Amino acid sequence: MADSAWFGFYYPHVRFRDERWLKVTALYWDRMYRLFDDFLAYEDPSWPYSSHTEETLTDAGFIGEARPGEVHRRGAMGEFVELARTVDLTPYRVDRLADHELADVDYVANWKIDRVLIDYLVHAGLGYERSGRLWMHQAFANAYLLLLGASLAKERGAVPVGDNELDHLRVGRTARALITAGLPGRTDPLPATSDAHEVLLVDLAVTTVIPRDLDAVPIEKIVEFRDTYAGERMRFRIAVHDLLKDVTELEHVHDPDALRGHIQARFETGMRPALKDLERALRGQRIDTALSTVDVQAVAPAALTGLLTALAVQLPVGGTVAIAASGYALGLWRTLLQRRRQKEQVLDGSSLSYLHHLQTDLAPLTLIERLQRSARRS
Repeated sequence: MADSAWFGFYYPHVRFRDERWLKVTALYWDRMYRLFDDFLAYEDPSWPYSSHTEETLTDAGFIGEARPGEVHRRGAMGEFVELARTVDLTPYRVDRLADHELADVDYVANWKIDRVLIDYLVHAGLGYERSGRLWMHQAFANAYLLLLGASLAKERGAVPVGDNELDHLRVGRTARALITAGLPGRTDPLPATSDAHEVLLVDLAVTTVIPRDLDAVPIEKIVEFRDTYAGERMRFRIAVHDLLKDVTELEHVHDPDALRGHIQARFETGMRPALKDLERALRGQRIDTALSTVDVQAVAPAALTGLLTALAVQLPVGGTVAIAASGYALGLWRTLLQRRRQKEQVLDGSSLSYLHHLQTDLAPLTLIERLQRSARRS
């Protein structure tokens, strides 16, 4: 991602599920895209009218709409069908009378998916239509939305931004891994395949500032903050990117305490001043602040050496390790990533995804530990 701009893609949902989360992202990001369709309000009677917050941020140019066209749906369909041919589909057959409230059944709205794929899945007994939605195994829904979302985000120079740990973690896995993870009783790590290989993911959680009482902050004040303090917002974003990049360039450091000291020094000289500037800017708008945490996940360069690699080598696929100090925490993850995506998403290019957390006084290490627990459950 370019240092000068942050374009996000709200993944994988259509509705912004929390106005407070939307306000926080408006403080940091230049634009936030979401999945949308021109006829959504007519096809889905439950679609609500836009809130005042959404309307204001749309008028301000912050919220953008990503409409999946035929080329996006056909592209995701081709990848999905090719993927489905590599796994045993028997465990994913669904009963037409299945209760759609079951935890392992989910849906994709028909406007997000090509008609040919709908017919293919229904004919194969892997899905059924109801109320303008294709119901299927939750793992299939997650995998398809990952493929569709990756295409829409890349086209806009955007990265996925999540509002919960599980959606954030799914971006760092292959679509095949999302499907096979749903197999009953699977506990063994996934082997590398022709479309995926093992990589080291770096999760950097850093302290951020957010309004203390988000419900009480008018959205107009946040829009004013965006316009007045664009420079402060950009400096903070650059500091996050630089710290993440610096971490992977400490190839010569092999002592854990020394590594922690180097990262801490970079945090104090780069991140902390940017954080203070942002805090002063918010208070300049008479917005009382509290501390929270943002996590950014990215693929480490293939040539990475030194202590980080040495620590990661000791981990099984899916295993994690964390390094933490004041203001930040660093998590390392060994996982599988699609080969075609790895070159697009190394640290020198763009990050995999971002997760903004609304809990105040949430320590970076606590967020890393929560991500680790969620990874083991997913």
